[in-house]
Amino acid sequence: MNAEQGIDIEETQPSGRVYMAFGKIVWLHKGEVLCEIQVQDIKLVGEYTTAEGPVINDWFLVFILSEDNVLQIPLYVNGREAMLQYLSELLGAEVAPRLVGSAGWATTLLWPPEVAGKPMWDLEELAPVTFGQKLKAFVGLGRPTRIQLTRHALSVLEPPATRSPQVG
Repeated sequence: MNAEQGIDIEETQPSGRVYMAFGKIVWLHKGEVLCEIQVQDIKLVGEYTTAEGPVINDWFLVFILSEDNVLQIPLYVNGREAMLQYLSELLGAEVAPRLVGSAGWATTLLWPPEVAGKPMWDLEELAPVTFGQKLKAFVGLGRPTRIQLTRHALSVLEPPATRSPQVG
C-alpha cells in the first residue's frame, strides 16, 4: 500500500474503524471522529491490555506525542492491519503488536526500535484515601493505582541532555 493512499473500511466493528491518509491516522466511530494523529508528531508507539475483555475493549494501540499528550485506539477496529502497515512504512520500522492473547494488564513499547519490547507504563499502587477506596482495599478489591511512563519511554521523550538531574 502506498503510504499516502487513503483507506476507507466499512465500519462493522463496535470499536469503529481507522482511516489513514496523507500522514494522518483517523479513528472513526459511528461517523464521529474520535481521534486524529499526525504520524510526524508521534514520539512513541506502544500497546496495552487489560482484564476487561472480551465484552469490552481490552487491547489498545497507544500513540505518545509528549508526556502529556497520549492518544489510543482500540486494536479491535476495522482497518487495524492496514493501519499497522501504514505506520510501519511511515516510521521506517515494523510496528507489530506483541500482546495478542493477553488476558490481564500488560504494556509494551513497539516503536522506536531502541525501546521496542520494553514496558511502556508502570503501575504505582497508592494509599487509599477516600472511604470507598479504603473499603475496597479492606475487602480485597484492590487499591487505587496510577500509571506512569517507564524510564525507557521517558528516555525517548526526554533525551539525557534535556532531562533534569536525578536527586537521590
